[in-house]
Amino acid sequence: MSHYVGHEIEEFEFDGQLLFVNVTIKFNYYPGKPMVMYYSDGSGHPGSPDEVELDSIFIEEAYDENDDEVETTEALETAVEEYLDDNYDLWAEDALNACHDDREVDC
Repeated sequence: MSHYVGHEIEEFEFDGQLLFVNVTIKFNYYPGKPMVMYYSDGSGHPGSPDEVELDSIFIEEAYDENDDEVETTEALETAVEEYLDDNYDLWAEDALNACHDDREVDC
């Protein structure tokens, strides 16, 4: 099941320009597994954390340093998606918090 969360990227460099980009991130949420100290056979499981995985993005708006709107192109969308994929920590915590708080997404 896919979920969505908004994210703002400040100072994103693209094509020689410094941009401010507001994006909606479509992501998949995978609940973690709880720790099990001991099964009946004496083994256990350390548990695992909740995880999110980037599915796709949609650029809501992009502005340059002069507050002029920048046209959303396929190249810009690809660059932003690669940036977010490479910088997981920038958006993953917001997505996990939204799932845990049921603020912005239905997880």
